[in-house]
Amino acid sequence: GVAAILERSCVECHGGDLPEADLDLGERVPEGLDLIAELLVAVRSGVMPPPGAGRVLAAEDKVVLTRAWIAALRAGAPDPGRPTLRRLSRAEYGSTVRALLGITVDVERDLPEDASSGGFTNQGDVLFIDPEWAEILARATDRALEGLLMDHVALGRLGLTGDGDWEVGLALFMERAFRRAITETEAAARAELWRRDGAHAALASVLLSPHFLFRVEEDRTDEEPWAVSSWELATRLSFLLWGEMPDAQLFALARDGSLCAPDVLEAEIGRMLDDGRAVALGERFAARWLGVSGVPSQAVDVRRFRGIGVGLKRAMLRETVLFFDDMVRRDASLLELIDAQHTFVNATLAQHYGIEGVIGWKLRRVALSDRRRGGVLCQASVLLATSGPLRTSPVKRGAWILERILAAPSPLPPPNAGVLPIDDQQEDGLSMRERLVQHRRDPACAACHERIDPLGFALENYDGVGRWRDEDHLGPVDASGVLPGGATVEGIAGLKDAILGRPEEVARAVTEALLMYALGRELGPRDAPVVEAIVEELRSDGWRARTLVRSVVGSYPFLHRRRAR
Repeated sequence: GVAAILERSCVECHGGDLPEADLDLGERVPEGLDLIAELLVAVRSGVMPPPGAGRVLAAEDKVVLTRAWIAALRAGAPDPGRPTLRRLSRAEYGSTVRALLGITVDVERDLPEDASSGGFTNQGDVLFIDPEWAEILARATDRALEGLLMDHVALGRLGLTGDGDWEVGLALFMERAFRRAITETEAAARAELWRRDGAHAALASVLLSPHFLFRVEEDRTDEEPWAVSSWELATRLSFLLWGEMPDAQLFALARDGSLCAPDVLEAEIGRMLDDGRAVALGERFAARWLGVSGVPSQAVDVRRFRGIGVGLKRAMLRETVLFFDDMVRRDASLLELIDAQHTFVNATLAQHYGIEGVIGWKLRRVALSDRRRGGVLCQASVLLATSGPLRTSPVKRGAWILERILAAPSPLPPPNAGVLPIDDQQEDGLSMRERLVQHRRDPACAACHERIDPLGFALENYDGVGRWRDEDHLGPVDASGVLPGGATVEGIAGLKDAILGRPEEVARAVTEALLMYALGRELGPRDAPVVEAIVEELRSDGWRARTLVRSVVGSYPFLHRRRAR
């Protein structure tokens, strides 16, 4: 049982008078959702027992513990999690204004960048409006409406010409803007404002309303969670898949309530993923999950890495976006994230990679002849994002793999952890591998680095900007490493094979990330069984990308809400 396994593998450190981390597992089986969730991650990821501690958790014991703790987390009533009132992010605001007005206008150009949480900028905890935001939004609204009111074609499409039954057009405009049915009182108040102060004032009052700027959902006093309305589901779905407001078909299904029917919802997911707007999943989800959205502005020492301009860095980011978008569009296996026989390049990026025969500025799909480039591990965006201005960083790269690809993040380094030099070309002639051997002599650093460093060293054939190299300034590159457990990894091919042997971990990593992005909040202990259920669905369906999307949309927390406490 669980108690016997803990006694064998954990109590030596987590027991007695001074248990490690003040966690005593000798007296009782763990209780409390937060503690159980923390132990689940630690055991599953291999953080505990730590490498080198003299204790190894047998594979069958690991299975027993994870199953028992997931069952404990699943016990009790399902919980959709803490509800959040989310402002539209900067990108969502711009896309939604353009979709609502039907004109091309850069309304977000003056808005400050959004803060991020967990890497994402659509999280409720960081999306608020302060006085500066309110002032800028007012100016952006004026600019957008000036463009609209001068465009008679767009006004005609919206039924807002002021001729004929403009009040009907105004009511429909409000319904689309607020993403819900509106009341007669709301419609009458805006119509009166139009008559008294004109179209600009009435429309501005709509675009500056909290019902437009925030994703407002009904709150109740019910003790038990409830299913979200068809309008709320339409909004959740459109912002997840398109990063903007619902379109006419989605609104129609929300209006008659049929969107909540499982077969209708599944059909809509397919339609929306086939639409070009679904590239937002690559732009706003994948780029941020993989930590590459900032690559175009990332600092690079151009004397060390010549030819690395903004155009090339933008192409690096776009490669990752299009690669993810293509994977979802084809309903390919999520394991293509690790290894694929194609990528997307333009002439500049192809030259950077040493791929011949690509002409022009537009990125296009190309077949690959070897395993040096297929998958996100060896895309220049990731390799640059996990490097410093002057050198590669095996530590950053290894930690990135653990966190983003294997859902097994390492703890933060201790306060007294040493600092590696920003330049690997030092007078002492030590290689980065030799420096990290010295670093690991500190027992406080060894446990984490034994997990991190071998993964990062397997990517050492790529320099700080993602170009392939067989030699560095010290001679031939050594891209080998020994993983915890004794398995040897040789370069990118060995690394890919090692990760492909752990498909559940890859699936869990992308599932956790997409669920967090979809819900707009950090995941909690009650979400762990939801994640596991989705991983099971993925396993039974060959790890297909669209199965992931359908499973997230069909999950309990996506379809339900509880009252704010």
